[in-house]
Amino acid sequence: SEVYNIKPWQQGGQPELAYDMNKNWMNFMSNIYTNTGQRLVASFDNLLGKKWLQLFDPFNAGGNFPVLAMDSMNNNTRALCVAGDTVYYGKKIGNDYYLTAQKVQNDSFVFLDTIKLTMTWGVLSSSEIMGISVENGIIAVGYGPQFALFNWNGNSLNEMFVDFKFSQRIMDIEIRNNLVYVADRFFGFKVYDVSSHTNAILVAEGKGTGGWTNVFGSTAITVGDDGTIFLCDFHGGVFVYEAFDTTLVSTPENQILINNSFLVYPNPVTDYLTLEVLQKTVPLNIKIEIFNMQGSIMKTQILKNNKEILNVSYFPAGVYVLKISTDDGITVKKFIVE
Repeated sequence: SEVYNIKPWQQGGQPELAYDMNKNWMNFMSNIYTNTGQRLVASFDNLLGKKWLQLFDPFNAGGNFPVLAMDSMNNNTRALCVAGDTVYYGKKIGNDYYLTAQKVQNDSFVFLDTIKLTMTWGVLSSSEIMGISVENGIIAVGYGPQFALFNWNGNSLNEMFVDFKFSQRIMDIEIRNNLVYVADRFFGFKVYDVSSHTNAILVAEGKGTGGWTNVFGSTAITVGDDGTIFLCDFHGGVFVYEAFDTTLVSTPENQILINNSFLVYPNPVTDYLTLEVLQKTVPLNIKIEIFNMQGSIMKTQILKNNKEILNVSYFPAGVYVLKISTDDGITVKKFIVE
């Protein structure tokens, strides 16, 4: 649980150790932006069967980073995904596995809902959750030979469908633009079209190392902003595949594209930051908040037009977080003030 300053590395040098949080057994972590500023959600595994989730303030070094909230997982610790101010994670209760959603508010977990996973073949297909991905209120969950899609309707989690393949072992999952990408342990990766939200259609696949070496096999998958597919393989390192979804286009370096709905530029910025609404279906009266890296709110504004100019000329140089809140959820992105 060490924290590094990577700016020297980006300039050709070596990353510098900033401090050690002394959080033993930490496996996975993610930033989460809440009503009290930036926080960190992390999962832990003590290798003796105990697995849990913690929330803490990554800037409170003086207080030795005290735990703000905690919950048990007893599930694979990689099954953790943050969307806005909500954390989704896998949880085992008894012999059953659940998808759980909790909102972070006032430095506490606020329970939203939990839903039991469907095991297509009962105990024969039972598996802990290996991966979770969220896009526009749709949650993709991969576990064993199946993956499921859920939606959050504002009050509860609802199962949309389950796709089962006997020979498939899903180790990770990502949903982008109504396509589900899975890392299949014994094969490589597969891409499914889930745009109907009622079933999955296999539309593309790519092999990993294959053969006997795939006993440990493909372990994680990531899709870049331009659609490039990155597959982690236990034996082969990282495989890079060309984009299947060519509608995904990376934005220029001085612009930030958010969920295909908002465009923020320039980045870096010196005086005025422009935020544009790209989709007419996005409602106005959007709340905008800007945080510094210490989690303090620097600016709050309501977006009432399709284009808004934000004055950041008085901000000290550094990295900031832009938080956009709509009826559909919360999105955060970083930008730089020079």
